[in-house]
Amino acid sequence: MVCNSECRSRERSCTVHEPTVVLLDEPYTGLDAVGGAALTEILRLLRSHGATLVLVTHNVDEGLALATDAAVMLDGKFVRFERAQSIDAAQYVTDYRALLAGGLVPAGEPS
Repeated sequence: MVCNSECRSRERSCTVHEPTVVLLDEPYTGLDAVGGAALTEILRLLRSHGATLVLVTHNVDEGLALATDAAVMLDGKFVRFERAQSIDAAQYVTDYRALLAGGLVPAGEPS
């Protein structure tokens, strides 16, 4: 994504209809640092206007930066769920990688 007049136009148009729910599946894939930062800005803007964001990503750092809640799905099941405010981001990334590698008992399991 290159931030030119076309990009800025898309940023404005994504908020025109004030969506209440936004579903995103790996939205950072293929974006460079500038494009990723622009996307994060758009998502924060949407959230500040009351939109609920459901974000599926392997980019844990970006996901946690936007999250109010975080969950990990493994083999089609949620194996970890917790409020983002209770998460130590560095530890969460370490735990996430270990969980995917099969070496960690899930914490914060849904009840």
